[in-house]
Amino acid sequence: MNIYRIVVVSLFCAALTACGGNAANNVINPAAPKPANTAVVPLPNNSATPAPTPGRGVPDPSIPDAAPSGGVYDKPEKVVEDVFYAAKAGRMATLPALCNPDGSGDKDTKDICGMGTATDEKLGEFRKEFRTGKIVGAPVVSGDTAKVKFKFGADGNKDEEFELKLVKGRWYLQSF
Repeated sequence: MNIYRIVVVSLFCAALTACGGNAANNVINPAAPKPANTAVVPLPNNSATPAPTPGRGVPDPSIPDAAPSGGVYDKPEKVVEDVFYAAKAGRMATLPALCNPDGSGDKDTKDICGMGTATDEKLGEFRKEFRTGKIVGAPVVSGDTAKVKFKFGADGNKDEEFELKLVKGRWYLQSF
């Protein structure tokens, strides 16, 4: 009978050791902290995910965080002002919302809306050209389209015009 007890106790101890120790270790404890994943893998620096560098959208701390429109585009000039704000402040996050979600719009306006993922060269050019932008005169609204004339360029002397489209009460860039 003693041999039988020794065999049972030995098997019990072997089973306990194989599953990690005592029975208390096998109870799920929801309060126990989970080990943190400390491995950080940097994303590759390619044109789809450019690394932030000075001049490529690093925000200018001297300029307020909020765009002039506050995200309300009920007037065509608010959309254009936000383009200038993004270039001046280095905050590209608001630009994608300025293009029509149906995908319409010319290549130039789509380039502006995608500036957050542009190459350093394109972003630098955008910031240089549009940071001095100023609306000239009042927008000309005709039905669901509007034209907003402005000056831009490194010296602020180039004349240009944005065409915008009204969709469900909101203005979007259409052409440049």
